[in-house]
Amino acid sequence: LLNLEDALSGRRPEYLVISHMEPDHSASVKALADKYPAMKIVVNARSKAFLEGFFPDLKNETVVVKDGDELDTGSHILKFIFAPMVHWPEVMFTYDAAGKTLFTGELWLQLLVLLIASPLLEEFFFRGVLYGRLKELLSVPGAAVVSSAFFGLYHGNWIQGIYGFFMGLFLSAAMERCRTVKAPVIMHLAANGAALFLNAIVNAAVSP
Repeated sequence: LLNLEDALSGRRPEYLVISHMEPDHSASVKALADKYPAMKIVVNARSKAFLEGFFPDLKNETVVVKDGDELDTGSHILKFIFAPMVHWPEVMFTYDAAGKTLFTGELWLQLLVLLIASPLLEEFFFRGVLYGRLKELLSVPGAAVVSSAFFGLYHGNWIQGIYGFFMGLFLSAAMERCRTVKAPVIMHLAANGAALFLNAIVNAAVSP
């Protein structure tokens, strides 16, 4: 917040655009909103649900935008471009026509996480470590169910949690069949890549 205050040089922000609501990216939203109660928060329907869930006592006015909507701030015209599942389902890009700048919410870092870091780290832990340890204590099916349940809970919301549980069972079966963590890593990467590809196709199909 100190860096923001220095950049504002005594001015008060009129809008805060929410690109992504993952807690480690949005933890300062409440402090900023409390400091500037007149500031409007620009969200889409999905990020608004996350915002209200994380900060239920937030008092600032919200401006809910749809894919392709524009916001004229006077000196800037901001166009909002939805990019769901480029990390989380509420991700939104903002294009500033005046500055010809696209604010992507760390797109390339998110792609790196989704397609490389996430499959590697998650599979080495959930299948390589947790599933392997549980097999020493439980039956193979029991270890698969318990490790998959933890994998589902790790995703942090019930929709992704259900998907994560069944995906975990599938990845555990791949681990068991191939006897190497490489198999679930490759399948996890392929699943994330396919989700991004299909999402891009759907968005292109429904966009005006």
